[in-house]
Amino acid sequence: MRSFISQIVIAIIFSFLLFTTNVASAAERVALVIGNSAYEHTEPLKNAKSDAQDIAAKLRGIGFKVIEATDLAKPAMDDAIKSFAEALEHSKVGIFFYAGHGLQVNGANYLVPADAKLTTAVALEFETVRMDLIQRTMERLTETNILIVDACRNNPLSRSLARAMGTRSMQIGRGLARQESGVGTLIAYSTQPDNVALDGEDRNSPFAEAMLKFIDAKGQDISSILISVRNDVMRKTQNKQIPWEHSSLSERFYFVPPTPVIASDAPIPSPAIVTRLSDDPRLELELWGAVKDSQSIPMFQAYLQRFPQGTFSGLAALRIAALEIKPPTLVRPEDAKPAVPPAPTRSVMRQT
Repeated sequence: MRSFISQIVIAIIFSFLLFTTNVASAAERVALVIGNSAYEHTEPLKNAKSDAQDIAAKLRGIGFKVIEATDLAKPAMDDAIKSFAEALEHSKVGIFFYAGHGLQVNGANYLVPADAKLTTAVALEFETVRMDLIQRTMERLTETNILIVDACRNNPLSRSLARAMGTRSMQIGRGLARQESGVGTLIAYSTQPDNVALDGEDRNSPFAEAMLKFIDAKGQDISSILISVRNDVMRKTQNKQIPWEHSSLSERFYFVPPTPVIASDAPIPSPAIVTRLSDDPRLELELWGAVKDSQSIPMFQAYLQRFPQGTFSGLAALRIAALEIKPPTLVRPEDAKPAVPPAPTRSVMRQT
């Protein structure tokens, strides 16, 4: 009977972990998606807006809370970033996706709102958004940050800015500059540094099309996804465009996590049980009570996965270390033998 109950507990724990990965993701994973196509002072981009719309829909479908905005003037773009920052305060993962014009000046990257003119030397600071400002905001507020930037299009506004800057125009580079990531951050670019990307002739750019194709691959971490994206874009552009990334992630990141493995003979808990567990504020105590006397490393790992900073996380880590050093010896009740008492000693009387 105890064995059967243990199997139920294990099944509930792992089913709960899978359940909460999907349910809690909307609250813990937040994305800001911006696409600027309708530029007022230069030729519009064909598909930056539709790229953003399609990426936003894909992220919603896999459990992200998405802030979506398109064709933003500078004040509206600032407001969207502010709303994103406020949402990040309660999240564990932040995603930023931008499609539109961008440029690099003196090694720094700038994203260009739809109303930018860039006809004066000071316009750069007041009409654009520094990309590193967004990155620093994300890194200050969340543990894991992914920035995906399809902003390397050939930008006519760069020529306007170059004329306004005069002799300082040499500071303006081609495409975007290499921007390194902090710990826990990955930055993915639609093409390599100092190069321009293609806008595309269909609904999506080659880069956005590839991201949409692979981003929801179940059980594939982001590094594997970006390799698939790179190969797809290189094939489609005949190697003219090579997506590139800089990563300082400290753990694997999944848009769609792999399914936890549950023993095939373990009973499946009812949805009602899992729902009650997910709503109970005393969940950590209940899970710890279920695993604390266990001899199973996966059960302690399940607790740590759900509560990495939990009250009993230190004890769980110690129990795992102890079990790895000296695996327990399991004795079935029917194999146990009662202790044999020592034979009684008999005293001998000697006759004299």
